[in-house]
Amino acid sequence: MKSQLFETLFSKGFLVQRPSETKLGPLGVLMKHNVVNEWIRSSVNGVANVMMLEDETNVKPVLPVPSGFGIYREVREGKEDPADKKRNNWPLDGVRQNAVMRIEFFCPNRALLEWSQFWMRKRIRWWKKFSIAPLHFTSSDISTNEKEPTIQYQFPWGAELIERMDVGKSGKEGEKIVLRTDLLRVLQVLCIESFKEATAPAAAATFRLDPRVAPMKVAILMENEEYELVTVGEKLAADFRREGLFTVTHRQPVSEFDHWDLVGVPMVVVLDGACLQNGILHVRNRDARILSPVHLSHVHDHVMRYFRVYFNKTII
Repeated sequence: MKSQLFETLFSKGFLVQRPSETKLGPLGVLMKHNVVNEWIRSSVNGVANVMMLEDETNVKPVLPVPSGFGIYREVREGKEDPADKKRNNWPLDGVRQNAVMRIEFFCPNRALLEWSQFWMRKRIRWWKKFSIAPLHFTSSDISTNEKEPTIQYQFPWGAELIERMDVGKSGKEGEKIVLRTDLLRVLQVLCIESFKEATAPAAAATFRLDPRVAPMKVAILMENEEYELVTVGEKLAADFRREGLFTVTHRQPVSEFDHWDLVGVPMVVVLDGACLQNGILHVRNRDARILSPVHLSHVHDHVMRYFRVYFNKTII
């Protein structure tokens, strides 16, 4: 799997190789941005009394919060992981510029166990919601009073820690819980989890990225450059972009889907010459790999219904 995954990440723009280092490419940056949004949606917007800061300014709760309050920061740091050699250079091990999502959550002594359990449940559920193999994730038992509860993932080379929660004192009567999520580690897990290699000569590899983190959401393919066909395609793309879906348009033979499967695009809309006469387009779901005929007037609702299943789920 490793060689096919490496080839995909570099050839499709998830990673780029510079003379002295590996960096995230255009699709890698988009994917990272989506992961950050999902992390904030869950751990900041989805929790009362967690505030966002850009620096190390000390703050106090805006309102009296007897039960607990948190501070979120995104910390940028270099990445030097001695485990890289053990992993034998798996994707993203060579990327050195990293960002860490960090929350410091303060609570009274009496509420420490309750909040520790709350945050561990929330974090393990966040990892699992993007996964097609949730049993690969395991977490510590908070009830044992462990000071550094962890979340581990079963990589192809063995189980490794992917997230740690530090628990410690904060003043005479307070406790502090520190959550740190390594963004590159998230991207690495998502790439390894989602990539399905070609297992037969006639089969094609697929990047089954969760639609919430996939860098591109919709691709609109047009069979030719006929003005009316292009106008319809661009109008559909503009509609999806207004809905917040990163959408691309492309002119190519409508039977060639391998490229879009390898960049993880969940939905492909196909326009051929016949659609100008009968109004029928075809929509392809990446995972089902089935072309479904849909009338032009229903395409928007058909595609949005698919994405709302993911984006309208309860925040976890």
